[in-house]
Amino acid sequence: MDKILIWNAQGIDNARTIRTTKWLIKKFNPLIITILEPMIGNDKRVKTGLTLGFHCFVSNIVDGGKIWVVHKNPVFLSVTLSTNQLNSFAASVPKFQHLIHLTVVYDSCDRIQRRQLWHFMGTISAAIQGPWASCGDFNTTATTNERRSRCLPERGGMREFSDVINSAGLMDAGFSGNRFTWSINHGGQTRV
Repeated sequence: MDKILIWNAQGIDNARTIRTTKWLIKKFNPLIITILEPMIGNDKRVKTGLTLGFHCFVSNIVDGGKIWVVHKNPVFLSVTLSTNQLNSFAASVPKFQHLIHLTVVYDSCDRIQRRQLWHFMGTISAAIQGPWASCGDFNTTATTNERRSRCLPERGGMREFSDVINSAGLMDAGFSGNRFTWSINHGGQTRV
């Protein structure tokens, strides 16, 4: 789909985050940017998008709009499903002959609530014809090597996530950059 920048910004309404976002845009020149947990009111979203150089904006308004997607012309996004945990789109990108489907996720940390997302992912997978990418913050990992921690991972949740990936026909596209991009100190050093 060309380049998509995905960032769990955990608040974008400050000069440092805006500056970093602009730097990432300049470095990678993405057509689509997804900002998770913007922690900013919907009244400021258009101004923030324009500040970043993007004129087209979509948010999942449900649950305070924790998923923002901004894009440049000539990309056209048509929302196919929006919930408190995901925004799913059919994207028209001129260099591709077919629609590209994109699902951006900001999932709950609660395993029971995550099952709602797994249900939606199955529904989306069954309905889509053509290429599909899913990205975002799933708040779980598929394997133990995706995290480093003194605490044992929740294997049931990992198994459910792996099952969804397999049944939906998705595959891990890998990453570039740092292997571990998030950390928190929950009774030991944890990096995901």
